[in-house]
Amino acid sequence: MVGDAETGEESVHLAEDLAPDIVLLDVAMPTLSGIDAARMIKASSPRAGIIMLTVHADEEFLFEAIKAGAMGYLLKDCTPDELIRAIRVVHSGEGLLAPTMAAKVMREFARTRETKDLAAVHLPLTQREVEILQHVTTGLANKEIANRLSISERTVKNHLSSRLPCTRFYADSCHHRTNVYQVFNVYQVYHVS
Repeated sequence: MVGDAETGEESVHLAEDLAPDIVLLDVAMPTLSGIDAARMIKASSPRAGIIMLTVHADEEFLFEAIKAGAMGYLLKDCTPDELIRAIRVVHSGEGLLAPTMAAKVMREFARTRETKDLAAVHLPLTQREVEILQHVTTGLANKEIANRLSISERTVKNHLSSRLPCTRFYADSCHHRTNVYQVFNVYQVYHVS
């Protein structure tokens, strides 16, 4: 840990001065919200990975945090191991949401995007692609999926980007994971007997 701030304003100033790799913010912070602080930190330090660690399970805060540049969103009841994992995942350039929050993103995405766009995936999927998608929907990062399936991380990324066109533009981001959840759900509904 390189710095500790009590307010949103202090967080922004410390991030500018210290250039940390990861910034943990709460949604509700004195003087400046964590979401506004995230927006300002991303503007001045685009490489900083921002994780919201909060008690707020409201999707409004989640969506605003993502729009502000947060790559992780965890609830404060997460375990220390979950927090450490999130820090590692975001540090590697990927996104991570608490499973309950990922479900909220999926519901919102389903409501705002037509299913026919998601069903445009080249189907049928191979058994390996289905296995990878199943792991993605449990919240695993590409590296963790690769380890579990005894394949390279590059192979996981290739499967996710080459065969799933609607996820291609979001490689290794929380938006990418949301698209994968949706694609897999559509695949299960329409293509699995």
